[in-house]
Amino acid sequence: MSKAQISIHLAELRAEMEALELDGFYVPRADQFQNEYVPPCNSRLEFITGFSGSAGLAIILKDTAAFFTDGRYTLQASEEVPADSYEIYSTAPGQAPTPTMKPTDWLDDKLPEGSRLGFDPWIITPMQYDQLNSSVALEHGHLIPVESNLIDKIWGHRPAAPQNKMVAHPVTYAALPHDQKIKDMTQKVVEANCEALILCYPEEIAWLLNIRGSDVDFNPLCLCYAILQASGTVDLFIDSAKVTDDIKTHLGSKVHLHAFEDFEPALHALKDGQKTIWFDPDTVPFMVKYILEHDHITFHEEESPIQMAKACKNETEQKGTVSAHIRDGVALTRFLAKLSQQSYAANTSELSAANDLRHFREEEDLFKDLSFDTISGAGPAGAIIHYRVTEDSDKPLTSGPLYLVDSGGQYLDGTTDVTRTVAVDTPSDEMRENFTRVLKGHIQVAMSRFTKGTTGAPIDNTARKPLNDAGLDYAHGTGHGVGSYLCVHEGPCGIHSRSRTPLLPGMVLSNEPGYYKPGSYGIRIENLVMVIETDQNKDGKPVYGFQNLTLAPIDINCIKTELLSEDEKNWLNTYHQTVRETLTPLIEEKDPEAAAWLKTATKPL
Repeated sequence: MSKAQISIHLAELRAEMEALELDGFYVPRADQFQNEYVPPCNSRLEFITGFSGSAGLAIILKDTAAFFTDGRYTLQASEEVPADSYEIYSTAPGQAPTPTMKPTDWLDDKLPEGSRLGFDPWIITPMQYDQLNSSVALEHGHLIPVESNLIDKIWGHRPAAPQNKMVAHPVTYAALPHDQKIKDMTQKVVEANCEALILCYPEEIAWLLNIRGSDVDFNPLCLCYAILQASGTVDLFIDSAKVTDDIKTHLGSKVHLHAFEDFEPALHALKDGQKTIWFDPDTVPFMVKYILEHDHITFHEEESPIQMAKACKNETEQKGTVSAHIRDGVALTRFLAKLSQQSYAANTSELSAANDLRHFREEEDLFKDLSFDTISGAGPAGAIIHYRVTEDSDKPLTSGPLYLVDSGGQYLDGTTDVTRTVAVDTPSDEMRENFTRVLKGHIQVAMSRFTKGTTGAPIDNTARKPLNDAGLDYAHGTGHGVGSYLCVHEGPCGIHSRSRTPLLPGMVLSNEPGYYKPGSYGIRIENLVMVIETDQNKDGKPVYGFQNLTLAPIDINCIKTELLSEDEKNWLNTYHQTVRETLTPLIEEKDPEAAAWLKTATKPL
């Protein structure tokens, strides 16, 4: 989107603000479903700023405007968001030349006393509302909910909402029938002395009802709302065009179908009950809480019980993700073998390499789609943490000695996410040292042992230590949760400084420390791991650790072996032995040259 278009959009938005006597308007990235990815019809932040990433927000006042994103997207924001229209900030420190600023701090500084800041109550959560309201209140201002999103009012030729068909997720891969899941979650509702649980997070509904869809890119979701009743039934609010006769049969008598537009009236109807209504303040729209308060309905605010149930994969899901990672490892290793050929790297671009990797995945059983847009970054582009190659930005893989590829697949039995940084030319001594420090952090996470109740926060510190010892760091978390043929970024678990959820067996997370030198190169090494019980301590309490899931060689040409401890070398040698022994028989059938390369790529240090 051009700077001129964005300038026009801003002028039109400010005219709408003036008509409603608003001094500002708040524009988050999310839509009413709080997904990481939004359909084109809900890409409001991109429409008003030009930013195409998955994390950011804008605040537009009468005479100024600001855009905020985190450390993953700081460089991308500086390229996409026009600096003559927006002040651009990073919420993560150390992103010079982009200054660090929190949206709430900016509001404290810029919002005039008594201002009226407009917002769409359907696209922010109650938790977000509380944070925003605290800043506005400092200036004795007011948050003003708008009936219609102001950006929608100025968006000519806005894309239509998706109407893709919902499909059943076979119990072969889910293990538990949705009737059983409904029964289990209903018990949680009853135990909390609640009458109903409001669900507005599509991934929770997908897990609960064993359904999948294609309403957003990469995540197999069907956009809908639901209310789980203490009686053991579910009211599902969805566009009827998405519902087939097969889905009606799958859902059965316990799931009652309603038009999507009937959700708000159904919330008002809850006042007829006598008990408390449960909702998750981090996932439902603020409008849900507003309606319940307005109708004097008693409510209970707590994380949805589906979050932990979904995060702790059952035995079938655990076996499925192991199988999916083996097939994914075959595809990625075949790609890495091809990448090792000098003629391939010299004659291939970032975009064509990403396409080739997709083709390898498409040959594997149960493959459905990518789990996110492949990050294919050569040379300096590797330093852009969430770089997205386009036809305009596409460049040769040999644009620098290092090539970073972060990719993943959606398989019916699991979701994958893996990053490898590969030398396509001779890396400098600095590159090899920093690669090795990233590797040391990765290995320390992989070898972690921890007791029940441990969150990802201390493990995040472990991952950063080898880099911190050299005065280096990275501006993203070390790990995120991953779904089972669901979202590649899944809560509530994670490995980062803000982690509050204890790590429990069956949780699948990423292990992805990195280092990024702007304008020069980027390094990231990412495997997925699963929490398992490894032992018991002297008190008989369980000790947890990680089972490695991802199977693909780590480039030994980038390693300074002398920086690795004996334990770290032993870990890498054992890992490579597992990769070689597991994948070689499978690759030999399809690609004998890749199998031969794998033997060399995994030789012991």
